[in-house]
Formats: sequence, structure tokens, C-alpha cells
Amino acid sequence: MCNAKLWRYPLLARVLECLGGVPVRRVEEHQGPVDNRATFDRLFDALESGVSIGIFPEGVSHTASQMTRFRIISVKPTC
Repeated sequence: MCNAKLWRYPLLARVLECLGGVPVRRVEEHQGPVDNRATFDRLFDALESGVSIGIFPEGVSHTASQMTRFRIISVKPTC
């Protein structure tokens, strides 16, 4: 799972795709509503096939030696 803005760089996007990276669109970085259904579809497919996924909850880059505050979110099913 990676921030979708990393796909703006063609070489990095290609590397991320080869490594199985999945772009996540953040509301704060886009105008209007954000649709991550394709992201979750890919993640669920990976989990169902037995592949491990990495989730980095901080979602920011920093040089501090401690973790930043963890934000808890909830996801409601749409069906």
C-alpha cells in the first residue's frame, strides 16, 4: 500500500507495480470524493490468495526516531 502520488514518477511507478504496490488515494490530496474500491479489491484478492501485505499506518515521511500519533479509522461496508 503506497500513497497514490508516488505513481506520478514513471520509473518509481514501474518499480512499485513490479513489487505489487497498490496506490491509495487520500482525501486530503485530491479534489472531491476519493474512490479506493479498486485498491481494496486488489488487497482482498492478495489476502485471499495467501499473499502478505504491508501497511504503514503513519502515512507520512519524517526523520524523527519515534512513531507519530496513530489514527484509528473505521470502514463501513457499502453493501
